[in-house]
Amino acid sequence: MKELKAELKRGILHGKIIYVMMMVAILFALGWTENLSQAIEFRENANVVFSSIQHVLYVLYFDRFKAVMIAVLSLLCAGSVYEDISSGFFLFQKLRVGRIERYVISKIAANMFLVTTATIGGIWLFVAFVRPLMPLVGNNPQQDIVEYYDIYQTLGPILYLAAMGLIFGLSASFFTSFGLWIVFYMPDRFAAHAISFLVYYGLLSITDFLPRELDVWNLTSAAKMLRMTDSSFWNYLYSVSLLLVLNAISGIVLWKKLKGRYENG
Repeated sequence: MKELKAELKRGILHGKIIYVMMMVAILFALGWTENLSQAIEFRENANVVFSSIQHVLYVLYFDRFKAVMIAVLSLLCAGSVYEDISSGFFLFQKLRVGRIERYVISKIAANMFLVTTATIGGIWLFVAFVRPLMPLVGNNPQQDIVEYYDIYQTLGPILYLAAMGLIFGLSASFFTSFGLWIVFYMPDRFAAHAISFLVYYGLLSITDFLPRELDVWNLTSAAKMLRMTDSSFWNYLYSVSLLLVLNAISGIVLWKKLKGRYENG
């Protein structure tokens, strides 16, 4: 699809995705420094806490930065919708029969791909930065969190990082899709980024009372879905499948809203 290719080029060739990857890596680094401060506060042995990248990932205070991460990832596509409206490109698409559907599909698909890729790339960039300081896998599993050790060893460091990035990237693309919605009703860059941030916090609070299968806190965490249990694979597959469905629903709702709003001019 030409629209999708153009949208991907817009995010990749213009270098926007590189900047976002760097910001993702910085946020992971901030989580890493949070671990260090906690180790100092509780007088833990820093050599044990940072014995390997494996251990760092399992005790990383990443959850504290998820909302900021979502706001950062919304930079990839939400702003491009604002540019389309401001430049008159969307009006051009609207006036061509069948183009609104293709426009929405390209936006949602590009948002999913770019956000997920930026998340995985940012994690790998962070690991590349700390790799000279410590090994990927600890030599002594007793120093690591046992329930994660086997799954990390089974998948391997790189695949585990990809699995970690995929599950959060898909959830982030769902939350950032709300930024795509709001731009059509409130053409403003700040609103596009802020709404993604607010929706994440809102759903996080609401789903806190629901079963863990529907809890945003669990659904967006690969560490929780990949615990060493017989059903860890199915838990992870369930989470990824649900997030894909939510992204698809987001695209359908956006298309319906735009069609109803603009079909009569």
